[in-house]
Amino acid sequence: MEPLDLLATVPTSSATLVAAAVEAGLDAPVPSCPEWTVEKLVRHTGMVLRYVGKVVEAGGPIDAKALPKPPAGSLVVQWFEEMERTTVTALAAKAPDDEQWNWAGQPPVAAFWHRRMAHELAVHAADAQLAAARAPQVETELAADGIDELLTLLLPLKVTLGGGDATGLGTLHVHCTDTEGEWLIEPVGGALQVTRAHAKGDAALRGPASEVLLRLCNRGGGGEVVGDPSVVTTFTERFTF
Repeated sequence: MEPLDLLATVPTSSATLVAAAVEAGLDAPVPSCPEWTVEKLVRHTGMVLRYVGKVVEAGGPIDAKALPKPPAGSLVVQWFEEMERTTVTALAAKAPDDEQWNWAGQPPVAAFWHRRMAHELAVHAADAQLAAARAPQVETELAADGIDELLTLLLPLKVTLGGGDATGLGTLHVHCTDTEGEWLIEPVGGALQVTRAHAKGDAALRGPASEVLLRLCNRGGGGEVVGDPSVVTTFTERFTF
């Protein structure tokens, strides 16, 4: 997906999150985020949005700890909606190739944040839907791009920074069946090597992009596993977001 198309999904995902949060109630537990309530989910996602908006305004890193605390209780929903509007407006004012710092060591352009916010909101909207006992669904092309970001950027970076252990993992082939998208994940020297390719692994996780993304993010058990199921289980247990 193009950066501006990704950014355009943020208001839709935000509306889904709010509707599900109100339906579930702020005190409801979030099954996919142990020890979180819906209120904490809304607050966390709003804080991420606010941080990104401030980074875009500043053009570089900021001290997130210096920002004021979000409101508690029912006011947090209104506050979240304000953070979403403010951040989307700030990002929309940036062309995707405009210079913009990011924390991931990626090319310093605004497109990084268009993509990151699209997937941050899509996954947390799924969390809210699960809290409301709904079956989450991510639009196909958005889900496929989310898988690509997860596998080619976030997971290898997490391992490199010491936040995940790649030792002893088997090779995993991930395959979307409703759109283009195939990846091979291989542990190499304590790191994760990911290639966009059709290749055989010790196990394969295949299915509609939405189901595959949600399973890789520990937000569901969809998709079909071919080969050694323990490879998929170990992978999802070790790498959580």
